[in-house]
Amino acid sequence: MNSAIWRDAGKLCLGYSNDPSSYADRVREFTEVTSRNGRLIDARGLTVEDFGLSDNLMMVHALDLHGGALVDAAAKASGRSGKT
Repeated sequence: MNSAIWRDAGKLCLGYSNDPSSYADRVREFTEVTSRNGRLIDARGLTVEDFGLSDNLMMVHALDLHGGALVDAAAKASGRSGKT
C-alpha cells in the first residue's frame, strides 16, 4: 500500500527487517549475482539494486519521505535507531 495513504490517514509508517545485511547481499543468498557493465545482474538477467540499503530503495525512500524509519534487528539489539 502507498505510504502516502497511511500518512494522510494519520497512521505512522514504519518498516522492520530481521536481516541487517544489504539488499544486494540478501539477493545473493537466493540466486547468483554477477557484475556487468557496473551493475549487479541476477541469474535471470534482472538488475539488482546496490545502494547499500537494507531493503529495496522504494521501501526505504517511501519511509524517509513520510517521516518513518526502517529498523533492523541489529539496531534493535544495540539500541541505535537503525534508520537507513
